[in-house]
Amino acid sequence: MLSIGKLTDAGSAGYYEHAVASGREDYYSGRGEAAGEWVGDGATALGLAGEVSAGALERLLADGAHPVSGEPLRATAGSVVGFDLTFSAPKSVSVLYAAGTSETRQAIVAGHEAAVGQALGYLEREAVQVRRGRNGVVKEHAGGLIAAAYRHRTSRAGDPQLHTHVVAANFARGSDGRHTALHGAALYTHAKTAGYLYQAALRDELSRELGVEWTSVAKGFAEIKGIPDGVLVEFSQRRAEILERMAALGATSASAARVAALDTRRAKEYGVGEDIYAGWEARAAEHGLDRIATGEVLDRHAERPVDIEHAAAFMAGETGLTAQASTFSRREVLQAWCEHYPQGAPIIEIEQLCDRWLASDLVLQVDGAPAGTTPLGRRVAAAEPRYTTVGMLAAEDELLERADAGRASGRGVAGDEAVATALDRRPTIRTEQAAMVRQLCSSGDLIDAVSGRAGTGKTFALDAAADAWRQCGVPVAGVALSGKAADILRDETAIHTSTIAQLFSAHDRYGDRVLQKGQVLIVDEAGMVGTRDLTRLADMVDRARGKLVLIGDTEQLAEIDAGGAFRALVNRQGGVELTEVTRQQDPQALAQLEAIRAGRAHDALMAMRDAGNLVLSPTAEHTRATIVADWHASHQRVAADGPAFMVAKRNADVRDLNHRARDTLIDHRQLGDDAVILAGRELRVGERVIAGTNDRRIGVRNGTTGTLGRIDHDTETLHVRTDRNAHLEIPFDYAAGRTREGRPHLDYAYAVTVHRAQGDTWGAAHYLGGEDTYRQEAYTALSRARHTHRFYATTPEIDPSNPEVQDLAQLDPLARALGRDNAKTLALDALDQSTPQQLRAGELDRHAVTAASLEKLDRSLASTADPDRRAQLHRVRTALIARAGDPAEWAVAHQPELAQEAGQRLQRAHRQRLATHRSIVDPPAYITAAIGRPPPDPAGRATWNRAALLIEGHRRDHAPELTADTAGLGPRPSAATYRPWQQATMELNRLTQNLDRRVPVRDRAPDISIDR
Repeated sequence: MLSIGKLTDAGSAGYYEHAVASGREDYYSGRGEAAGEWVGDGATALGLAGEVSAGALERLLADGAHPVSGEPLRATAGSVVGFDLTFSAPKSVSVLYAAGTSETRQAIVAGHEAAVGQALGYLEREAVQVRRGRNGVVKEHAGGLIAAAYRHRTSRAGDPQLHTHVVAANFARGSDGRHTALHGAALYTHAKTAGYLYQAALRDELSRELGVEWTSVAKGFAEIKGIPDGVLVEFSQRRAEILERMAALGATSASAARVAALDTRRAKEYGVGEDIYAGWEARAAEHGLDRIATGEVLDRHAERPVDIEHAAAFMAGETGLTAQASTFSRREVLQAWCEHYPQGAPIIEIEQLCDRWLASDLVLQVDGAPAGTTPLGRRVAAAEPRYTTVGMLAAEDELLERADAGRASGRGVAGDEAVATALDRRPTIRTEQAAMVRQLCSSGDLIDAVSGRAGTGKTFALDAAADAWRQCGVPVAGVALSGKAADILRDETAIHTSTIAQLFSAHDRYGDRVLQKGQVLIVDEAGMVGTRDLTRLADMVDRARGKLVLIGDTEQLAEIDAGGAFRALVNRQGGVELTEVTRQQDPQALAQLEAIRAGRAHDALMAMRDAGNLVLSPTAEHTRATIVADWHASHQRVAADGPAFMVAKRNADVRDLNHRARDTLIDHRQLGDDAVILAGRELRVGERVIAGTNDRRIGVRNGTTGTLGRIDHDTETLHVRTDRNAHLEIPFDYAAGRTREGRPHLDYAYAVTVHRAQGDTWGAAHYLGGEDTYRQEAYTALSRARHTHRFYATTPEIDPSNPEVQDLAQLDPLARALGRDNAKTLALDALDQSTPQQLRAGELDRHAVTAASLEKLDRSLASTADPDRRAQLHRVRTALIARAGDPAEWAVAHQPELAQEAGQRLQRAHRQRLATHRSIVDPPAYITAAIGRPPPDPAGRATWNRAALLIEGHRRDHAPELTADTAGLGPRPSAATYRPWQQATMELNRLTQNLDRRVPVRDRAPDISIDR
């Protein structure tokens, strides 16, 4: 792995220099480490090579001067004088180094140094950057690191831990010859990838030199096969110290690990024996790794060539690089290739494979400029390109095109009388909920996407819509990702529901028969459903001539799989949004939640602090004790408003809080004496429980929560009253089982994860946040509560006894976390991110990227005979061209031939979609009265054609009674056709605004047909 630490004190150089052995004898006896060596292209350019002399590193860091000549190099010094890039071997490598022969040690050291050198080369090619230009906005690759490498073999606990500190000065030479500060963010951005590459190179070196085999690679990491686990634990004292400190801080991130390492650095004084290797060998032998066992680890490697074609296809497939995100960078591709090489490979080979894969017809670039060069011939570090797969783009475009083609197509329409009756039956329905019902029942669209804030009554409005559909004989069903969400939807709307996985399974078995003709299919919590699943659902519903209704919240938890489709559909349709929250009645609580939702993190934290809803503690232990005590107080007040829950991100935190809560209840004698032990844990009467897996035989859904009311030992049955007031009889054998992840089928339910919480309504929510909090997670967790919501975090810098110190600046770290936006976007959206200003600055060139992608697609089409593959490529090509045809002036100036082709293809596509084949050569007066005559330029003409065809299609499909002299879309129609007119008006307004920027004022048509 690779970790990076900032050096803020030039005196830090003393640590590395003092650790060096005074001579060869001392080094081999274990009384010191190897001498430092100059490394990096920047050091080479300065003539630095070989061993680092005493005081040289400190002169470099402190004075910014040449370590030998004393010549000044750096003009100005900042607060950061250098970076410590630490490359650490896996523990099994260090243990083999400790227990092996001298020949084995030499081979391991040589392999480690070779791998460090290769990984350092990657960082110098990709991440060593300096800033230039006004305000440093231009970032360019520099002339390499000026660094010293110190190889160490022990941890601070005296355990074997082979690692190398590459101590780099915080400056490098730019293209203009000046030495200026590094752009440190680039180092951190590439650190994870460099760590993966170091590990792959190390595996390759040791596989070839020692014949070792490796475990499967996980997150870039693998261990040598044959090293007993007990030995690894024995030699991991330092890791145990760091984990103990992180637990005290309640932290889990890599940055927290660095803090914990620093916090515990001088916690103990460790002595190293006169003969370090003898001690290591003895400890290893005690735990099963003697000389015989060590020999058996070696010379067992057999060549197992990687199936490159299979790996490439896997990475481009649905479970590959776009499994959980629509786009990816070159860094992520490099990491993926490392995972496919369990025996490792040289870094240059992995980079070549990566670039070949990115250049293949499986992948398309969606943003980022082609790299330029500096006078030094190095790549300019502009915006990092992002890529996607052809399959991902095809799925996204299929969904959006299907939604556009299905506009006003008569799907799922309920009569006005049925809608009115359904609304009259619900006298408490609010105005915006009624508007949502009318939209769903009258739009006739294939897909309707509605977003609503947490607690706005989305399901209540759905119940009214389902009532109207049933009155008109329209079949209605619902699906959700989880069984619990499906059950809630069923209970509150009286429609048949299932999980999405169950629906897909039935479709795989029975085909299109699973949906009735004209079926309305409601997808609850649609914001958590991945793009591919939504695309498949839309296809199934379209085949049934039905309607797909997507209900969710764009600002709650995002999709686990590659997503962004629900958000994109909501934004494109611009329909009703539910904003009036009724779950919380306290205006202060509503304001706090709205600030979180809107990303105003500082405002939210200060408001919660002032209201007593922000609880900060100096240690994790204090935080957890506080949250459990507060939860217990809420738990005792539970009434009709619903239960109290604690919410956390990780399962480990949930387990800890559950056990603490249960201990509290037992101490207060609030659980019954009758108990049973199942799956290794005790369940008592009065216990709050949650189901961890589905079981149709007994009617149990994953995520169902309730209270254990009675234990029947004779029939071996648990009687549970659910929070939705249903009675379940759960056999002991269900509760005794465990999931594949090892969690009990029936677990404690005093705390739950945020993903289990979404969709629930409680009386109180106590949220354990921290450094890995983000906006959507906090909003989802805290918005569950009707009355009490509190945010808990561990902040060692703040004294909770003195609220005056909790000011804006001290809340910055927590605010940065809370302000993070984890929403996912479509790959297609990446094509639309550039702006004219960015283009003029040369930072992004969408059209050049698009042109290159079209060339690649054309080559693929020429060499592909498979009809399905050709259809997929054609679909993606059309989508790219449509987005390249932006009507702004810079588009034509930048790529006029592409804009012209875009206009032509847009015209053909819209004619086909609107079922009109008449070419608009001499436009009629009702079009020119609304949008004028076609502009002369290709991109403007493409926009004009879209507007003209929109008018044509609307008049034909929805307003055939309009006369030839009625301009544009005509006057506002009656209620029956108001919705299509409104949608067309909004789209026409957008198009004409684009045209207005292109057409001189004297040539503009009078504004008589649309409401501005």
